[in-house]
Amino acid sequence: MGKIAKLVTKSVKCNVGVKTTLGNFIEACEKESLTGIAIVAVDKEGVMHVAFEPGENLSLLIGAIERMKKRVIDYAEE
Repeated sequence: MGKIAKLVTKSVKCNVGVKTTLGNFIEACEKESLTGIAIVAVDKEGVMHVAFEPGENLSLLIGAIERMKKRVIDYAEE
């Protein structure tokens, strides 16, 4: 008889930095200083979640997303 595989779950906690970053965005939103937003998240299972509100300037939001992509790539290369 073959071996029985045992399911091993990942123990990944919600990062404090994630809560802080979201809190900063909520605070800016409450001050009505945000006109558009794009959020990309990865959960503990590795599933990606994407949401956006383009506001009045979709081109500016796309530019901001491209800037964020560069910052993430630069961070990964450090």
